[in-house]
Amino acid sequence: MMGTLALKVANIDGVIDPTERATMRDYFVSEWGFDSTYTDRALTLLEEGTPSQPLKQTTSAIGRFVKNHPDCNAQAFYADLIALLREIAEADGKLDEREELAIDAIERALKD
Repeated sequence: MMGTLALKVANIDGVIDPTERATMRDYFVSEWGFDSTYTDRALTLLEEGTPSQPLKQTTSAIGRFVKNHPDCNAQAFYADLIALLREIAEADGKLDEREELAIDAIERALKD
């Protein structure tokens, strides 16, 4: 779900820049410990299905998942997720207004 949301934000301007993809890859490898080959393949597969996943629906699914797992520190998870999305959006050196608006909407939705 995080990968889908990250790809949605990266593609909001119509292009997933290689630096945005590298930021996602590095995050999942260094923070979550995923194998780099697995991560590259997973991102490719997720990217194929991402256009059909509405941003609002993906955000809601993450919110439900966190709420259904009380052992998950929701505030820390959400803060980490928003930081990742901002890092991805800024990775190509230009923060598109649509990316910023999407991240703000995601953050508001997760707080509800």
